[in-house]
Amino acid sequence: MITFNTKDFKGVDQFGIQALPPAEYLRKEKYIMSSITVRLPDSVHRKVKEVAKEDGVSINQFISSAVGEKLASVLTASYLEERARKGNRDRFKKVLAKVPDREALEKDCL
Repeated sequence: MITFNTKDFKGVDQFGIQALPPAEYLRKEKYIMSSITVRLPDSVHRKVKEVAKEDGVSINQFISSAVGEKLASVLTASYLEERARKGNRDRFKKVLAKVPDREALEKDCL
């Protein structure tokens, strides 16, 4: 994933996703990037332009970050669904049965 906002994507590597700032990605990939044409309604385009300016980034950077965030979301959901399919309710109940029935420790309370 290419994003200027890598701090919000810390830990995604555990899902097989690598979050890189564009400059690092370009160095790694020997400056190979794709261009696409995206058709947006005028109202969305105006809002993207406005928000990107407020954020201090280009429209391209803003859209790249938005796409990266959406990919992270979709890939995370897919990963969790895959993990859930591998789950076993009986084994889960056996593990839970091992937990002592007592009040939570003070350090575990909010």
